[in-house]
This record gives sequence, structure tokens and C-alpha cells, in this order.
Amino acid sequence: MSFIDNLKVRNKLALMLILPLAGLLYFSASGTWEKYREGGEMGKLRLLASLAVRISALVHELQKERGLTAGYMHSRGVRFSAEVEAQRTETDREMEELKESIEGVDIVIFGTKFTAAIDGALSALGTIRKRRGSADSLKVPEEEIFDYYSGMIGSFLDTIFVISTLSTNSEASIMTFGYVNLLKAKERTAMERGFMNGVFAAGRFAPGEFNRFSSFVAEDGAYTDVFLSVAPEGQRSFYIEKMRGRFVEESEKMEKAAFERANESFGVDPAYWWEMMTGKIELLKEVGDRISHDIDEMADRFRSAAQLEFIFYIAVTASMAAAAAMLSYIIAPSIIRPMSEMAAVSRKLSTGDLDVSVEARSRDEVGALANAFKEMLSYLKGMADTMDAIKKGDLHVKVTPVSEKDVLGNAFKDMAEALREREGRLRSLLKVTDMDLVRTSRYKADFLARISHEMKTPLTHVIGFSELLATQEKMRLSEAGRKYVDNIYRSGKDILELINRLLEFTRRGADSTVDMKEFDPREVIEEVIAGGRPAAAEKKQTIHVNVDRDLKSLTADRAMFGQMLSNLMDNAVKYTPPGGTVELKVWQDIYNGEKVLRVRVRDTGIGIKPELKGKIFDIFEVGDGTSTREYGGMGIGLALTKRFVEFHGGKIWAESEVGKGSTFEFFIPAGRA
Repeated sequence: MSFIDNLKVRNKLALMLILPLAGLLYFSASGTWEKYREGGEMGKLRLLASLAVRISALVHELQKERGLTAGYMHSRGVRFSAEVEAQRTETDREMEELKESIEGVDIVIFGTKFTAAIDGALSALGTIRKRRGSADSLKVPEEEIFDYYSGMIGSFLDTIFVISTLSTNSEASIMTFGYVNLLKAKERTAMERGFMNGVFAAGRFAPGEFNRFSSFVAEDGAYTDVFLSVAPEGQRSFYIEKMRGRFVEESEKMEKAAFERANESFGVDPAYWWEMMTGKIELLKEVGDRISHDIDEMADRFRSAAQLEFIFYIAVTASMAAAAAMLSYIIAPSIIRPMSEMAAVSRKLSTGDLDVSVEARSRDEVGALANAFKEMLSYLKGMADTMDAIKKGDLHVKVTPVSEKDVLGNAFKDMAEALREREGRLRSLLKVTDMDLVRTSRYKADFLARISHEMKTPLTHVIGFSELLATQEKMRLSEAGRKYVDNIYRSGKDILELINRLLEFTRRGADSTVDMKEFDPREVIEEVIAGGRPAAAEKKQTIHVNVDRDLKSLTADRAMFGQMLSNLMDNAVKYTPPGGTVELKVWQDIYNGEKVLRVRVRDTGIGIKPELKGKIFDIFEVGDGTSTREYGGMGIGLALTKRFVEFHGGKIWAESEVGKGSTFEFFIPAGRA
């Protein structure tokens, strides 16, 4: 349970609410999604119902065209020619209306089964003109044309059957299933009409035709029974009421005659049969239209109910979430705010800040904790006042512990007594120390004066005479002698420079006074570059200088600034091999909201080993022995530069890679620059 123990109080309160709230949100979201899905499904069902009406209308016309075509072919073109042409016009009109309805709907949303079924039916419909031509020519068997129409009609009815399987609503599925069975019963009636139209025209059954007629009647009855078994009471009553009267009764009489006189002449007029069966089929169509209307109304009703329940679920979920948030907003701050305030006070106390206060706003456990904090804070402020008095020199302040167990109070009391005892001893020691410091300072000044005179004077003579020897033709020095004299001259100059740096470092260490004046830093930069170019030219080095054009003035110690640049440039030239590059860049920048002057010196020299980078700014550190022997130096320049930068309140650092070069960069406050 350490995880929970480490949580903030706010998070613990949130954790108490989040699990029940998450459960509530889950079930609310699940119900909301279910109603949203159901509403979408009912919307799809309405679209499918409208498509089913159009499909049913086309099937109705195809059924009539099939029957008339069968009569036309059975009579070898003698009868029904005009009727066939008129019916084909009606069929074409329904075909175009169905295609327009399909084009206005994205049928992909109904799934692959529906798409495959409608594509198959439309594919068969696409060959209808070719089939009509074959029927007109009377060159194909009548059964082939009849089966073509029946197969195509069956494909469209299968499409409507797929519709009944798409809904997860049981009532919608059952009603659609009953509708499909009614349409299939109507199809068997239409097939019977067309088939028997030819049989009655011939006057008797040909071999095998009676069995086919019997199957039509049996299948019609079976589909009708299924429809009546699943249809709601209203639809069942409507069907029973509609399917009575002259058309139904006369059709049944002629069917009975066909069964009873199967082996003899029927005595049935084909035109009368067609008229009565067509009337019966129209009645079935009225029943089908009523059911499709009921399906549309049911889908609309379910969709409206689902939308209302969807809104209700959202409203309930939002209300409960808002109520939980409101309670959290009201209750949580009364616990969290005082504890947060006391935590903030504790953090300030841990840093020594006693300028804080705590208010108890309640009488509960949190309020009791706040009162305890107030008492502790008052005690600590009293101890702080005592310490402040001791810090100001009042060692006779009275320290009174709260009790014997007051560890802090007793410690303060003992400390005050110890400080009073040591005060007396320190006063006597300070008198002696002051005299020693004065004496030491005087010795240091004398030492500096003596070493300056004793070492610089003879070195000046050595340098002067060696220069004279090298320039006087009358001395007639050999080439080797001239080289020796040049070595003496350069060595003397190097020793003099080292002495000057050592004296400067010692003097600046003793006196850190900085002569702050405003000057043009570009003048100093030019002087430093001019002084360093001869040495760089001797080694055939390239010096690049990049100075910010907006750099107008700098408030600093001019001499120190020049020495900083000179030390860094001298080092860069010294440690860069012949043909190398030294780059000086000076620009203005902002550091911690303050305007500063930045200087960067980059070279392509030998670089600094990683283990030596931390020591290069220490006095007398010049890298390893190899570089010291090759390049010379006492390790004073960088230490002096670091001290000058810090005198100005700046910062210096270095980056280097062995064999690739070094970059030294520093910044100092720019003053009014």
C-alpha cells in the first residue's frame, strides 16, 4: 500500500470517487452507445424499407411481364403481344425508379451481404433487353425465359430477405421476416399465374407440368402460413380481410378445376384466369404495401425512442458527473486547501523562512492540526528572535526553555552561555592577530618591491645587451652566434613576462579593486590583435576577428579587459601549430535578464586532455610535462584571466578536444553597453 500512502490528499480523494464514477460512466456510456447504435440502425432500416418498397414494385411489374411473356410464347405469338409491350414499359419505369433510389443511397453502409445480393439482382436485370429479344423471336424454350424471370425475381426477393437479417431488434426482424414470406407467397402466386396462363391456353397439362403447378400452390400456402404465424394481429387481420371476394374465390375455383381435371380439358379461359389472378396479386400487393408502411412507421418510432433515450442517457450521465464534480469542488478544497497551506508553511520553515502564518478555519481535525502549527510557529519565531539578538552581539539575552524536554530551547541556552565565555577569549586574541596582519602586509609589500627591482633590473640589462649584439654589424657574429644571441634575447623577454605576470597576479590577489570606466572595447580589441599578429605571422597562422557592429561601449576595467583578451589570444597562438587558425568573436548577449559582453577565442591547436580540463584555471597549472617543455609558460595567464573575469562578476569556461583545438569563452556585465 506504499503507492497509496505516497499519493497526495487530492489524489486520494479523487481515487475514492474515480472507481464508482468510472463504473457509472461505463454503464452510462454503454447504454448511450447502445441507443445511439439502435437509432442509427433504425435509420438504416427506414432506408432499407424504402428500398424494399421500390424492389417490391419492380418485382410486381416483372411478375406481370413474366406471365404475359409466358402466354405470348405459349401461343406462339398469337396472343398477348400488345399487352407484353405495354407491360415492358411499366417494368422499365420501375427499373429506372429503383436505380435512382439505389444511387441516392450509400448501400455500402448496409454490409457486404446486402451489397452482394443487390449487385447480383441488378446484374441479372441488366440482361433483360437481350432476354426480351430472345422471347420475341420465339427461338428459345419458354421454360428458359420463365426461369430467367423467376431467378431474377428470386434475387430481388433474396435482397429483401437480407434486410430482415440486418436488424438486431427482434420486433423489426420478425416483421421484416413476415414481409419477406408474404412477398415470396406473392411470387409463387405470380409464377402460378404465368405458368397456368400457358397451360390453360393449351387446354391441358403437358408431361411434368402438373407437378410444377402443384409445387407452386404448395409453396404459396407454406409461405403464407409462415407470414400469418409471425405477423402481428393487425397485419394478420388486414390480410384475412383483404384476401376474400371475387378475385380470390374465382382463382381458387380455377385452381380446383386444374386439380380435378388434370388429365382432361379444363374449360378455363386463359384471359379470365389472368384477370382473376392479377386481381388476387394486386390484393397481395396492397397487403405488402401495408406491411412496408408498418415497417417504416416502426423504424421511425424506434429511432425516435432511441434518440430520446440517447439524449436521456447523456443528460443523466452529464448530471451525475456534474454532481460528483460539484461535490468534489465543494468538499475537497475544505480539506486540501488548509493542508496545502500548512505544507507550504512547512516548506518555508525548512528553508528558515519564519515570515509565515497559519489560520485555523474549522474545528475538525484539520483545524486542530492548524492550531498546533500556529503554536509551533510562535515557538520558532521566539527562538529566531533570540538568535537574532545573539547575532547582533547581545550575548546576555535571556533564553528560557519551555520545559526540560525542550531540546531546542535547552540547546540555545547552552549555546548562549558558551558564546559569552568565548567572547572574552576572542577579544584578547584579536588584539594579537591585528598586529600580525599589519606586519605581514608590510613584509609582502617589501617583498614585491625588492623582487621587482632585484630581478627586473638585471633582466633588462641582459635583454638590452643581447639586442645590441644582434643588431651591431661590427660585432661580426657568426650565424650560430647570432642564433645564440637571439635565444638569449627571447628567453630574457619570456622570463620578464613571467615575472610581470607573477607580480600582477600577486598584486591583484592582494588588491581586488576594479577601476570601472566606460570605454570603447573595439579599441582594446584592435590593440590586442595588433600585438598578437607578429607571433601569428611567424607561425603562418590565420586570425579571424568578428566583433558585433552594435558594440559601442563597455563599462569595465580597461586594463583588465585588455589583459583577459591578450592572455587568451597569446595562449591560442602559442598552442596552435603553424598554419592553424585562431578566431576571436566579441558580441553582446543577455544572461539572466542582464546585458553582458561575451568573448570567445577558438583555435585549432593541440587541445586539452579531459583529465586536465578541471585544472587549467588553477595557478601554475600548464598541462602535462610535454606541453610545458615544448611551449613554455608557468600557468599564470589563465588563472589571472579567471580572476579578472570574476572581479567583474562574470564567468569563464573552456571546451576542448585533443588534436582538434580549444574554445575559451567568458562574459562580463556590459554596464551601459
